[in-house]
Amino acid sequence: MSSSFLLKLFPPPEFMLMDYAGLEISDDAIRCISYKSTSHGRKVTGFLSIELPKNLLIGGDTVNMDTLRAELLKFKEKTSLSYVRVSIPEEKAYLFQTDVISGNLDDMRQNIESKLEENIPLLARDAVFDFDLIQSVRSGYGKDIGTSLRASVSVVPKTYIEKMLELLHGIGLKPLGFEVVPRSIGRVLVPAHSDKTIMVIHTMSQKVGIYIISSGVVVSAFTVSHTEVSKEIIRIYQYWVSRLDSTPMHDLFVVGSGVGEVESVIRESASSLSLNVSVPNIWKNILDNRHGLPPLSPEESSAYIVAAGLAML
Repeated sequence: MSSSFLLKLFPPPEFMLMDYAGLEISDDAIRCISYKSTSHGRKVTGFLSIELPKNLLIGGDTVNMDTLRAELLKFKEKTSLSYVRVSIPEEKAYLFQTDVISGNLDDMRQNIESKLEENIPLLARDAVFDFDLIQSVRSGYGKDIGTSLRASVSVVPKTYIEKMLELLHGIGLKPLGFEVVPRSIGRVLVPAHSDKTIMVIHTMSQKVGIYIISSGVVVSAFTVSHTEVSKEIIRIYQYWVSRLDSTPMHDLFVVGSGVGEVESVIRESASSLSLNVSVPNIWKNILDNRHGLPPLSPEESSAYIVAAGLAML
C-alpha cells in the first residue's frame, strides 16, 4: 500500500484520465517512455533518451539550472510530452522503517508524519513523504499485545519538489507525481504479490545504486562509487542475512546503463555469496513478449528501467 507523492499533485479522477510518460532525469541522461493499453496488454508508444553534459547534475543537484532547462526543453521538443511522472534520485531521499498501528490510510499517514522528525533531519512541514507497508508486527505483552504494521518510508525535502515543479512547469511539462528511483525499479522487477527478496545493482555512469527489495518494497538503498561496488555488495548482503527479521535472498539483478560492462565484475564480487546474478528482461512484468516490445537491445532496454517503472503507475 502506498500513499504516493502523485496524489499530492492531482486528485485521482483527473490524473487517471490523462496520457502520460515516465520521465527519468538522472545525472547522465534524460529518458522517457510511454505505454498504451491494447487487447494484448501494454504496448510501448514512445521512448527517447538524450545524454546530459557531464557533471551538469550531481546526485540530483543542478550545477547550472539554465543549461538543464535548455536540455529539458530540447528533449521536450523531440517528443509530444505533456503529462509526466518524474524520478527522484535516491540521494535526495531519506529512507527509514517504522511501525504504524493498523488503520485507514489517513490515520497511518498521520502516524508516520508524527515520527518524521525523530528519523530524518527535516521538520515535518518541510518534508514530502511516501510509504509502503512491509508486514504485520506483533507488539506489546500479555493483554496489551496487538498488531501493528511495518512501513518503509521515503522522505524528500519539499524544497526539492518545489524546485522541480518550477523547472518542469517552466518548459510546459505537467508533473502528475514523483517517485524515488529504487521504488520505480522495484515495480519493474518484482511481480505483484511476490514474496521474494532481491538485491539490485543499478549501474549509472558516475555511481551505482545498491538496493534491497523485499516483497516489492524497498527496504534499503545505498549509493556508492564504482570502485566501492565489490566490497559494498558483500557488506550489504551480510547486513541483510544477519537481521533477525530478514527473509532469504537468492537473486541479484544488474540493471541500468552499461550493464554489459559491469556484469562480469559484479558476478566475480558476488561469487562467494549465495546469489544468482543475472541481467533481467525488464519487459517481463510489463509487456506481452509477443507484442509491444520496443526496438531496443536488452542492454539498451535496461537503461530505461526507471522510466519504465514510472510509466507503469
